[in-house]
Amino acid sequence: MAGKIFILFCCVFAWSFCAFGNETIKSSIELKVLPKLPPQARTSGTTGSNMSGVRDNWLDMDIRFRTNNIKDVKKRFLDNPELHITVVAVEGKRSILFNGIINYMYIEQDGKNHYMKALLPAPFLRRHFVDLSIDRIRFLVKGDIKQNGKILATVYGSNKPANKKDLQALFQKIPNNIPMVPDSVCGRDGTTWSIIDVNKYEYEKNK
Repeated sequence: MAGKIFILFCCVFAWSFCAFGNETIKSSIELKVLPKLPPQARTSGTTGSNMSGVRDNWLDMDIRFRTNNIKDVKKRFLDNPELHITVVAVEGKRSILFNGIINYMYIEQDGKNHYMKALLPAPFLRRHFVDLSIDRIRFLVKGDIKQNGKILATVYGSNKPANKKDLQALFQKIPNNIPMVPDSVCGRDGTTWSIIDVNKYEYEKNK
């Protein structure tokens, strides 16, 4: 009898430990949404444009979360995670949906803060919001970190003041006929952000 109780206790403890690992990501995840000019590189004595407005601004989505600290090498790494990003841009009565998936090599469960970045390039904004001030556009963002099709954590954010419950409700009410621009959200790889804070962000995997 005592042996069965001990085995049951171990199973419950193991389940709680694994659940706590996911709960750590869920409870700590944060998202900052900010229109931003890309980092400027200088070549041959010239610099890129520093003009503001929708023409040159990208939408920068920065995610931070903490993982549990797992010592077991076999369980320490979450292999092949994905960041699924959905952006709804709203201006007046007009809404457009942008989305994309960013693939990563792994996430180390080391008890530390981890960072991911998603970007909506300026050309997509220029096409749909020509000559419009970036401040007039409200961006509603939802991010899902997934592994093997399972959602590890979901986070919401906006460039305008909004609480999580309001953002959740807004995403639940997105109409099916909203204009959509698929595969428009990308990661740092291949952008000027790829040379900034190289050791800070999770390592992206080429598709």
